Amino acid sequence: AISAMVSMRSNQIFIGLPAIAIAMGTKGLEPLSVYLAVSLVGYHMISVAASQIVLSGGVSPRAILESAKKLAVNPMVLACLIGAAFSLSGINKFPHPADVTLKVLGEIGTGMALLAVGAGLSFGALPSLLKKTWKDCLIKLIVHPAVLWGLFLLWPVDRAMMQVSVFASAMPVAVNTMVASQGMGMDYRYAGETIAVTTVLSAVTIPLWIRLLGI
Repeated sequence: AISAMVSMRSNQIFIGLPAIAIAMGTKGLEPLSVYLAVSLVGYHMISVAASQIVLSGGVSPRAILESAKKLAVNPMVLACLIGAAFSLSGINKFPHPADVTLKVLGEIGTGMALLAVGAGLSFGALPSLLKKTWKDCLIKLIVHPAVLWGLFLLWPVDRAMMQVSVFASAMPVAVNTMVASQGMGMDYRYAGETIAVTTVLSAVTIPLWIRLLGI
């Protein structure tokens, strides 16, 4: 279940945004904004749903029903649905005190996850962590973006959009994956280890993808 989650969730903001801005300049920011607008809801809901299906025992009518029940009360899914409902209803502004409070609460989880990952990171332990997590790291940093690139070759889109989408998917595992996995009762320590290892390895894989994509 945790492998399903870490393979989908990319660090699109803290690493992806500055990486794309540096590599592509302003021409990359517009397609990135479109990519984020379209993908973020699915990014949260699909990764959570896939993990929940695995936790429920695979793809079967009973497992799907069980997953649907749990997804119906999952805070991340509910947050996406409530946000979409507000947007569709035209309610997109809150009173300033409420807006600031909600933003602070929303950022606490990521901040705490950053502290937790940083506190548990030991460069001396990286070889053992790599041995433990290499399969998920390979899928996240190489296989996932390569599959997406292949799909774009079958169904072409604007070149800049393709480059941004593949490049964003090649980012290391998102830090908030640790929070999400803990909330779902999964192995959040392994999630933290995968976040740490993919972040370190991305120092090599990000330049590789820049070269491959011709950015």
